[in-house]
Amino acid sequence: MHRFHQVHPPEPEIGKAEPAAAAPMARYPLSISADRRRLLDADGRPFLIQGDAAWSLIANLDSAEVVRYLDDRRSKGFNTLIVNLIEHLYSQDPPRDRAGREPFARRGDMTAPNDAYFDWAEQVLDACAERGFAVILAPAYIGYRRDRGAGVSLHLDGWYDEIVATGPEGCRSYGAYLGRRFGRFANIIWCIGGDWHPEEARAVVGAGHELAIHSWIHEFNSKLSHAVERDLALRATDMLAKVAGKRPVGMRTASWDFSVNTLDIVRELGLLYDSSLMADDDPYELMDAGEPTGIVELPPEWIRDDAVYYNFVRFSALRPYTPPSAVEEIFTAEFDGAWEEGGLFLLTMHPHLTGHRSRLAMLEKLVKYMKSKPSVWFATHEQIANHVKGYLKN
Repeated sequence: MHRFHQVHPPEPEIGKAEPAAAAPMARYPLSISADRRRLLDADGRPFLIQGDAAWSLIANLDSAEVVRYLDDRRSKGFNTLIVNLIEHLYSQDPPRDRAGREPFARRGDMTAPNDAYFDWAEQVLDACAERGFAVILAPAYIGYRRDRGAGVSLHLDGWYDEIVATGPEGCRSYGAYLGRRFGRFANIIWCIGGDWHPEEARAVVGAGHELAIHSWIHEFNSKLSHAVERDLALRATDMLAKVAGKRPVGMRTASWDFSVNTLDIVRELGLLYDSSLMADDDPYELMDAGEPTGIVELPPEWIRDDAVYYNFVRFSALRPYTPPSAVEEIFTAEFDGAWEEGGLFLLTMHPHLTGHRSRLAMLEKLVKYMKSKPSVWFATHEQIANHVKGYLKN
């Protein structure tokens, strides 16, 4: 056992699942339908993934937190989680778990798994199985390759260097160990890979588009303490800067949930703009205790948000009720009003909502119509905020 483990008490066993009022649990294992278009459970019923990204579930949480998280997600209708079995960078104390256990008895040696770490991982996976979750489990996230400067591994985010150093035989040994430990879990889907294309994000920025802060995990700021909200905002800012090669200059809070602490955090980050508040249709300057902040507000509006018309929540009464043609009519009327006033038309769209054939056709028609009008400027939020900032200075 690693010397570090001795100073940490063992984790108590995770409690059994309480009956939940969610959808009936699937029976595992899953399989692919004969036409290879659907997942089916062991009873032949279609299995529609309603998933949550719980990457650091094993590494970050203690037993009570695991129970609380899993029961909460189960009650909300989730049936699938994607999880890292071992963490290399993105947990609180990588590669250690919450109790300080390392996954390998010798740091980075994948041929020497630490039973104490994987005992804990097995408890977490048992809790997932008891609650009916499918777990998409990554045995070793590979990471993505990017230059971090002299002396720093190009593969810091993931286990690439350790995998190469371990070699094929060592990796087979690690895989065999995982098979012996976790082969009894019918609900696990093993997931192997990494994000090897950070250049794609930089290409988006290089093409003139903008990346901005939109929370860390789509958290609701008004339910967080100042410290937690600040920590997540700083994490998101730093991550975008690393991935995109450019520090973000603006924020849109998740679900436009602007807490009593958000403005302080926006000011601390030195952001140029926010896009979460709705006091006007056109940009304005945010005030703090009656004093101007110099921060430009680019106001969104629910009327100009595709989620209002297209959103679907499987385990609730929320269903799409507006056809794309009606959404086009609404968005066009909103644009015409802004154009006539010489104002701002700010549209909020989600790839998982508008990114479908019928809805994309609507968006193409809308863009074509907007391009047909004279004196229309298609700009990033940053460009608009800088434009408005010029007026504030005058």
